[in-house]
Amino acid sequence: MISETAWDSSGSGDAKTFLVPDWQVGIVPNDRRATVDVALNAGFSSGGYWIRRIGAWESYGGTSFAAPVFAGLIATVNSYRADQGLPPVGLLTPVIYTDALVKASFRDVTMGATDLFSAKKGWDYPTGWGAPRAKKLADSLP
Repeated sequence: MISETAWDSSGSGDAKTFLVPDWQVGIVPNDRRATVDVALNAGFSSGGYWIRRIGAWESYGGTSFAAPVFAGLIATVNSYRADQGLPPVGLLTPVIYTDALVKASFRDVTMGATDLFSAKKGWDYPTGWGAPRAKKLADSLP
């Protein structure tokens, strides 16, 4: 069984300037764009992300590492879709919020909290829709 927890040092909440987009209306509780859409490994509990820096191996973590990991996941999804004769993903965020099959391709993270919000069933501020399952995501996208 996979156990995942919201990272307590992650940011979570609403944007200060951007109004809530149409695809978040009815899901997020406020009138501003919620800033967390999905969850990924911040790296700390699993030993971090190892990088080679100035001739030495070092372990780091955090959302700065999770963002390029998600970009790599989407590149892999796009490669898979190309092999299936399907178009690339395109703008993903509206689809994550509006397509039930796409939402179901994410593993809901329901434990843990940031300093402001707790993870819960369904969409939440610390983890969005949860952790992506690459194959299910690739197969569920329109």
